[in-house]
Amino acid sequence: MTPEEDRYYVLGNVLEGLAMLEGASAFASLIPEIRSNLVMCLARSEGPEDVVGVPGRITNVFGQPRAAARPALGGSHFTARIVLAVRREIPNLRAALEVKYRPDLVAVIEKMGLQAKSLEPVLSGATNPEARVAGLRQTFKEVYSEDEKLSIAYTEGGHAREGAIILLGETAVDVARRAIAIAEAYRTAKPG
Repeated sequence: MTPEEDRYYVLGNVLEGLAMLEGASAFASLIPEIRSNLVMCLARSEGPEDVVGVPGRITNVFGQPRAAARPALGGSHFTARIVLAVRREIPNLRAALEVKYRPDLVAVIEKMGLQAKSLEPVLSGATNPEARVAGLRQTFKEVYSEDEKLSIAYTEGGHAREGAIILLGETAVDVARRAIAIAEAYRTAKPG
C-alpha cells in the first residue's frame, strides 16, 4: 500500500469506527469527563501529525456520543502519543480509544475474558518521561492478547487527573467494536 493509499485507508477506518460509536447510545456511558478520542496511526508514523484522530474529541450529547469534528491527521496529541509509544513494542497495534475508568467497568472487562492492567505503578514509580514511556510499553505488552489483537490498561486517576481505560487494537473499527461490546456488557451488568 502506498503512503497515500494508507492515508485514505486510515482516515476511512477512523471515520467508520467513529460512525459506529456515534450510533451506539450505550457507548455514551463510557465517555469520561475529559472526553474520548479514537485514533489510528499511519503505517509509517513518526509523530502525532501522522495519527488520525478526532479534533475536539468525542463527547456525550443528550445520551448520544458525538464528535466535535470529523477525523483528521494530527487530530490528537495525548492518545496519539500513547499508540505511537506502544506501537514500538507491538507494531500491529495502530489504534486506540480511551474510556472512563471505574472499578466496576474493569470488572466487566475482566468478566468478558479480557485482561486489563493498571498503569499506576508506571505513573507513580517513574521518575522521568523515558521511564514512563518504557513502563507504558511494558504494561501494554504484558496484557496484549494475540487472539483478541487487543491490549487494555487503565489509570485510576488522582489529584487533578481523571482516570481512564485505554483500549489498543489493530484498527479503529476493531477498537470501536470492542468498546461498544464493553459498553453493552456494562449496561447489562449495572443494577437498575
